[in-house]
Amino acid sequence: RDKRLVPVCIAHPATKTPQCTLVGDKTELPIGAACPAWVDGNAASSYYTVHWQDRPATQWLARLSPNARVIVGDDVAATFRRGELSAKDALGELRTLFAGDLDTQIAGIALAKEIDAIVDDATRPAWSRWLAPRLPKLKRGKNPQQVYQLARELGPMLVTADRLAAGERVKARELVDDELLGDRFPDPPMLGALTTGDARSLFDRLVDKALSAREPDRQEHWLGLLGAFPPDFAERTATLLVDKAELPVDPIWSALEEYFERPSARIAAWKALRDHLDVLMKRAAHHGADMIGAAAWLCDQSSRDEVAKAFVPFLDRIPAGKTRLDRSLATIDQCIARRGRIGDLAAAIATSR
Repeated sequence: RDKRLVPVCIAHPATKTPQCTLVGDKTELPIGAACPAWVDGNAASSYYTVHWQDRPATQWLARLSPNARVIVGDDVAATFRRGELSAKDALGELRTLFAGDLDTQIAGIALAKEIDAIVDDATRPAWSRWLAPRLPKLKRGKNPQQVYQLARELGPMLVTADRLAAGERVKARELVDDELLGDRFPDPPMLGALTTGDARSLFDRLVDKALSAREPDRQEHWLGLLGAFPPDFAERTATLLVDKAELPVDPIWSALEEYFERPSARIAAWKALRDHLDVLMKRAAHHGADMIGAAAWLCDQSSRDEVAKAFVPFLDRIPAGKTRLDRSLATIDQCIARRGRIGDLAAAIATSR
C-alpha cells in the first residue's frame, strides 16, 4: 500500500516449506501447473494482512493449520475494518468461521468484534438474534481456556435476553448474591448478564458497599464493578458523580468509561456524559481529556454533532483541548465513513441465512 517492498511467504500443498519473495506494487509467484487444493497466503504469520479478491478468504479454511486459521480470521477482520468487505460478505465469512472447530471459532472473534463495533442501537437486536444461534456451544471439554476466551469476547455482543435463559439468569443472580453476602467481589461478566430488574438492587448494594468500605482500595474495587452492568446503568453511574460527593471521582469515571468501551452501551454512555457534563467537568476536570477520548468511540452523525458542541465551553480547561476534540471528531468521521462503505448492515442481517 505504501510502495515498500515487503517479504511475503505463502504455503500450498506443493511446498514443504513456505515459498517467500519480496512483494512490491505487483508480484507473481508460480505455484505449479495445477491449481492447489489450498493456499496459506500468510505463512510468515506476522507483519502483513491478506485480502482475497473475488473469492472468500475462508474458502479452504478446514485444510489450514489452527494457527493459520486464526490468521485468516484476523485478515478478514482487517479487510472489513478497511471497508473492503461488504456487510453481506462479512456475515458469510463469519458464518463459516463459527461453523468450524474450536480453533476456527476463535478465529472468528476478530471479525465478530469488528462487525459489533459498528452496529447501531436500532440494528443491535437483529444482530444479536443473528449471532446467538451461531455462537459456539460453550462446553469446557478439553480446552477450558479457549472456551473462556470465546465466552469473554463474544458474550458482551449479545443482549441479555438472547444470552441467558431465565433459569441461567436466576443462577447468575444467586452467584452474585452469594459473593456479596460473603463480602467478596462478584465476577463482572455475571453482572453484565443480569436483566435490568435483577441488576437494579445489586447496583445499589455495590454503591452501599463502597460507601461503607473502610479501605480505599476496596471502595475503589466496589465502584469499579459498576461499569459491568447493562447499558441503561450508565446514567445511574454518571449520576453518582453528581449526587455522591463523598465517593471518589476516579473509580466512578473509570466505570463510566467502561460503558464507552462496549459497543452496545456507547450511546447510553454518551447520553449520560452529555447530560451531566457541566457537573462532571467541575468534579472531574482532570478527566476532561479522557471524556473527549471516550467520545471517539461513537459512530453516528447525530452523536458527532453533539460531541462537537458539548465540549467547546470546556476546552480551555483541558490540555490541548481543541486538538483532542478535533482528533476525536476525525475518528468518529472515519467510523461513519466505514459504515457507509460496507453497505446496509441491517439489510444484510435480515437477508442472511
